[in-house]
Amino acid sequence: MVLPLRRLTETVNAAKRSGVEAGFADRFGEDEVGFLAGTIESSMVHLQSALAREKDFTRDVSHELRTPAAVLTLPADELDREKHLSAPSKELFRNTVIKLDQTIKTLLALARQENIALQETALLPILEECIINHFELANNAAFDLQLAVPAHLKVICNPHLVAILCDNVLTNAGRYASEPWLRIQADAEGLLFENATATETPDATKGIGQGMSLMQRVCDRFQWWLTVERTPTRYRVRIGFAPSGPPDQTGKAAP
Repeated sequence: MVLPLRRLTETVNAAKRSGVEAGFADRFGEDEVGFLAGTIESSMVHLQSALAREKDFTRDVSHELRTPAAVLTLPADELDREKHLSAPSKELFRNTVIKLDQTIKTLLALARQENIALQETALLPILEECIINHFELANNAAFDLQLAVPAHLKVICNPHLVAILCDNVLTNAGRYASEPWLRIQADAEGLLFENATATETPDATKGIGQGMSLMQRVCDRFQWWLTVERTPTRYRVRIGFAPSGPPDQTGKAAP
């Protein structure tokens, strides 16, 4: 009994590296070990098939949706010259294209295997690169961006997903802030994004909190917590690095 179980263990361990071929359980007898081998084979073949379908879907979505979304950003940037559309219609089109682009990038990033790995990462270089490469902010000289993040601050995360998370917040700040400024600060406990909002302006009240469900998905990947705070004049997104969750009303808040 021990020898067949040892053979089965070795076979399963080998299959983890190279995959399971249909019929691998046939080498075992028609006994309890053979029944266990057949059950393992069936489960692993089913799992491999599901993973293959997911991989194909991710590849197809990346090819079929990212390119059209990128193409749509071109006419969105030229809408100001279109006289037959109302200002609200132009703004709706722009915001919809931006949201579509953000959604596709985030979902694809969450689905890719390489974005599962976590590592100790300096936060400041990621934020600086996002700011430098951000179209909305780079073309708005009047936008006041205040960055207060220690150079030595490091967090356990996936750098690509954090870059997407920060880029989403920067895009929302550039599009929805009622005043052209954004404050970003961080310490060992968490990260804070803050901008102005005006309750009388519908779009502005959305502030930097657009796409919160996707931002939450990214934070969940790192066991971070995320909260949104809105006052009559401020909109704040707080991201806490501690997996225990946000503090209560009497506890110490994130930065």
